[in-house]
Formats: sequence, C-alpha cells, structure tokens
Amino acid sequence: MITTTDPRPPTLISRGQVLEDTPGTIGELRRSDDLGTTPAAIARNIATAHERLDEDGYLFLPGYLLRDEVLAARHQLCSQLAEHGLIRSDHPVDDAILVPGATLGVKSSDIARDNRALQHLLYATDGPMIRFYRALFGEEVRHFDFTWLRLVKPGMGTASHCDLVFMGRGTHQLCTSWTPLGDIDRHLGGLIVLEGSHRQHDLTGDYLATDVDTVCENRHDGAWTGPDGLRNRPELATGAITDDHIGLRQKFGGRWLTTDYRAGDLLVFNMVLVHASLDNQSADRLRLSSDSRYQRASEPADERWIGIDPPAHGPQSARPVIC
Repeated sequence: MITTTDPRPPTLISRGQVLEDTPGTIGELRRSDDLGTTPAAIARNIATAHERLDEDGYLFLPGYLLRDEVLAARHQLCSQLAEHGLIRSDHPVDDAILVPGATLGVKSSDIARDNRALQHLLYATDGPMIRFYRALFGEEVRHFDFTWLRLVKPGMGTASHCDLVFMGRGTHQLCTSWTPLGDIDRHLGGLIVLEGSHRQHDLTGDYLATDVDTVCENRHDGAWTGPDGLRNRPELATGAITDDHIGLRQKFGGRWLTTDYRAGDLLVFNMVLVHASLDNQSADRLRLSSDSRYQRASEPADERWIGIDPPAHGPQSARPVIC
C-alpha cells in the first residue's frame, strides 16, 4: 500500500480553500492512546474517556483497532472496486489507483454491506469497536445497519456539518466512528474537526434543529422538488453549514484539528461536533474510509438507517414542515 513520507504538505486545502496555517488556526487532534489501546484498557479508563469526549467532542484513539483487520477490509474493498472497474487491476490493488473517468455504478453502501471483513471490523459483537461502545454506554449497543463508505476521489472533500441533522429522529446520544481504511495523511485528505464547536449551540442551534429530509408542505403542494428541480426544503436543511472553513473558524473560534491517520486509528465523535475533510490532493488515488454509528440498544433509533435495506435519505423519508 502506498504511503506518503511527507508528514505535512505545503498547503492544507478543504473545499478548494487554502486553510490558515498558523498555531492559532490549525492544530493536532488530542491523542487518547494514553488511555490504552485495547478494549480492556479503555474499559478501565472509561471515566476519563467520558470526560474527554465531553470536553473535546471527540476521542482520537491511535492504534486502537487491529491494523491487520483494517488492512484486510481494505484489501477486500479494493478487490470489489477493481471488479467494478473503479480502480486499476494492473497495479497493486491495495494502492487504490483510479481508472481515469471511471464511476462505481453501484451504491457504495451495497459494497460495504457485502464486505464481510469490513462488517466484522465495524460490528463484530466481540470486536474492539463494539467492546469500546459497550464500555462507553455502559450497556448493550445497537449500531445502524447502514454503513457510510467514503470513496473520495482527487478533488474536494466534505463541507462542514454536524451529523445530527442527518440522523436525529431517534436518540441524540449517538456517536460516529470515522475509520480510515488505510493510511491517510493530510495530502490524501483526512477528517478535520473544529475545536470546541460542540459547545457552540448559540451559533448552531437553528441548524441543529433541522432535518435534511424535511419538505415544505406549504410550497409546491408539498412536492419533494419544485418546478425548478430544486429540493423543496427549509433553507438550513441542506446538511452542510458552509464551504468557507476559514470564515467558519473565525466565527466559532478555536482551531481546525487533524492529523496523519494510520490504518488502525479510530476517531469517535458526538452528533454536534462540526467537522469536514481535507481535499484529496493526490493525482490518482482513492481515499477510503467509513462512517458507522452506535447508540445504546435501549434507546430509540432513527428508522432511516435500520433494517436489511434501510430507506436512507430521500422522498421516502420525507417529513413535512411549514416553511
């Protein structure tokens, strides 16, 4: 698998915008491997883990997952993508070199569902992931059946957002696991989180109260789209906050935090932490990661992400509101 030796490229870019790069604007994620790198060690230090999650809105656990299991999931994933013609099979498949102009042609969530190694990594009842959440929640864990597989081509990464607006119809005491499926440095474009943003409810309150699948029932007879072909929804229900990550940081304060991720690292965060991703600055490499969600089994779950074939986003999940 290709790795990059340069730990920090000259520029950090997100959504095409060169980010400020001074000590007060960019920083490293706080590491929590001092709590241990095994489920048993984390369980012994779970009180401190709760304190850090409350304080920072995230826990970064370098090397917590088994690297060999992550790379096994990556290998199976890359083999699937090569079969679908997305990445080149005349190169080492794990390098994930894109076929120029290729598209996947199937839903990435179906690829994730059919990847037994990835399903085991994320959801095995005796695996490190579920054991972590069992300790964190203090009871049995339910995970969403839908797995968000991120296949990021060279170009722009993800706009700033919070996860709650996408999955807030059940309990809000959810956590996201962002799992790099390979080594992802700043050049390939890993996740960035906005320091302290989970406490900025005065700035995010209206946004967090929205649901991306709401539809304005008093416009266009409640149709999912209007005559112009645009989504008929409240202004803030786009899911994204902004592409202006410099302006957002200046408004919120704090720093954008990131790191060079390695296969085996785990980043856990709550539903109201503002996050985005760096752009993939490589010439031809696919960036591979997954998002998976976990909650207490005793609490209600968002029906959009549960079941053999979850309904997910779209008109089938519409919720009417007055705009």
